Amino acid sequence: MSFNDDKKRDKLLSSLLPVVEKDAAKPEEEFLDELQEKSTSEFLASSANDTKKSQIKTTFPVWRIIMKSNITKFAAAAVIIVGVVLVINHLGTQIDSSSVAWGEVIRKLEDIHKYSFRKIRLETTDPQKGYESGTETKVYYSDEYGEWTESFRNGHIHTRTYALLKERVFIGIVPLAKIYDRHSLSDAEIRELEQMMPSQVVMRFLGADYKALGSELIDGVKVEKVEVHDPKILNPNAPPIEDFVARLAVDVETELPVSLELEFVIDGKIYTKMIFDQFQWNIKLDASDFEPDIPDDYTKGEFSDG
Repeated sequence: MSFNDDKKRDKLLSSLLPVVEKDAAKPEEEFLDELQEKSTSEFLASSANDTKKSQIKTTFPVWRIIMKSNITKFAAAAVIIVGVVLVINHLGTQIDSSSVAWGEVIRKLEDIHKYSFRKIRLETTDPQKGYESGTETKVYYSDEYGEWTESFRNGHIHTRTYALLKERVFIGIVPLAKIYDRHSLSDAEIRELEQMMPSQVVMRFLGADYKALGSELIDGVKVEKVEVHDPKILNPNAPPIEDFVARLAVDVETELPVSLELEFVIDGKIYTKMIFDQFQWNIKLDASDFEPDIPDDYTKGEFSDG
């Protein structure tokens, strides 16, 4: 499939434009034409003999510089979209008609304010023997109320946690020990929680030096997958880790994430694998779902601040 077709290009542009602030001022046509001409010539000059990897590295720093300038958000977005179209035009032979429109993925995720998913974390010190231990966590998130989780280990409840945005408080409950901790949420902790929003993670995937892995079936669902080796896509403030790889799978039909898999090594000896899947988007959640249930016989932990 070629993206030189005007209709296909217009569809791509339409899917990316909603990401831009809706009330931004539209620049003059002459200005946009000049930006497009310069972006095109610079891209072609820098990428004529390069691989896909070097093309992406060349293009994205230019976008970051543009975004720091004083031009309107709409004009900056126009340059970004031109860059996206140029990259896809150059790689069009590698993309078929079932490919995911990544701008549309972001737009859809930005309209989702409540969701749930499963998180599996596995660890081992000897990868040849396979992963030896792990936890499975069910996560529920709401833009309005925050996040609550329930974790299991070996089939038994391990912890429950609540990060409540309105109250700005974190509560952790350990049923087996009958203890709980409570402390105030700092601005940094709230920002970190927000950075883990799926739309934010996907946008960081697109801003990284990602590799397209093609399509495959996951539980009968056709997905497109991309791979990234930069740990900052998960958390911009990620601590130093080794051998990081992340793979994102998006449903071709719904254009929503199906799974996210991470693998990395901590301190050179703890091999870790994390899987995020079983996403349910725009589910029904209300205030009652975020009310911690702490039995009267539970004891407050030593790390509580209130």
